[in-house]
Amino acid sequence: MKNLIIISALLAATALISGCSSYSKTGQTVPVAPVVQSPVFKADYNVNLTDTKSGDSKATYLFGFLKVSGDSIFSEAANTTDMSTSPILGNRLSQVRAAAVYKALDGKTNAYLLNPQYKTAVSTYLFGLVKTYRVQVTGYEATLKDIRQINN
Repeated sequence: MKNLIIISALLAATALISGCSSYSKTGQTVPVAPVVQSPVFKADYNVNLTDTKSGDSKATYLFGFLKVSGDSIFSEAANTTDMSTSPILGNRLSQVRAAAVYKALDGKTNAYLLNPQYKTAVSTYLFGLVKTYRVQVTGYEATLKDIRQINN
């Protein structure tokens, strides 16, 4: 009887600690060079297509909203900081993506990541009470060279 209780306790502890994870890889691409153009101004970029930049970010959340660990500096690139999911909490995966882009660009203020490819892994533990998001991004760096006024 004592062995049965010990085995049951071990099985319960194993079930409580074990978790599941999922993995996805993007296949989407964006235009090679972003075009910032208006009737008055035009922007020129230096694009380095020989060297890829990469960044990695990871964040852990408890109960789905309490951030236990992770980065606190983010890029404000398009399609990375989508706050439409929740006006208070935001989209956690988008925040981890934005942190990975920031790390890939080494925190430069006039740099952009072209053709970003995201590798995303989401792991859950303790019956979904703890979630870990991990994002790896690779792409090409483009820096803003010049903004000039267009003569009509």
